[in-house]
Amino acid sequence: MSFTFTCPKCGQIMQCEDEWRGMQVVCPGCQQTVTLPAISPAEAAVPVAPMNVDVPQNNVPQQPVFGAQPASTYGMPGQAAFRPPFKSHLAEAILATILCFIPTGIVAIVFASIANGLYNQGKIDEAFAKAKTANIMVWVSVGVGLVIALLWTVGNILINS
Repeated sequence: MSFTFTCPKCGQIMQCEDEWRGMQVVCPGCQQTVTLPAISPAEAAVPVAPMNVDVPQNNVPQQPVFGAQPASTYGMPGQAAFRPPFKSHLAEAILATILCFIPTGIVAIVFASIANGLYNQGKIDEAFAKAKTANIMVWVSVGVGLVIALLWTVGNILINS
């Protein structure tokens, strides 16, 4: 079973497993440590029987970490890995390449493709960094494209007048 949690510092919405309640996690949005609620208000009135919890050999329970380590450490042992929502900006990079400025658009496509590959390999932090670079290159392409269009328009007006 899972629940959603909103970071009180940045508003990032996270999907968390029930077993993580009461643990400290790192928010993928603001990279700040936040404590998940121990129990939801709706569940506070319902008595819950204790669960059998597997404790690692060193008797230190593992804490889930969002965005700070590779995907192999995401989630609790025996559960599917948690992957935060991800956008590589590949579609925007393709549009910026076609419509705005080809050189920086191609760079944006390369970074977005690398980000997709890293995300699929479970290297979440690296994927987000490459996706951020791809997004920056998309906006550089749009800006350069607009400047070129403006200069071309002004040049044609000056030549024809």
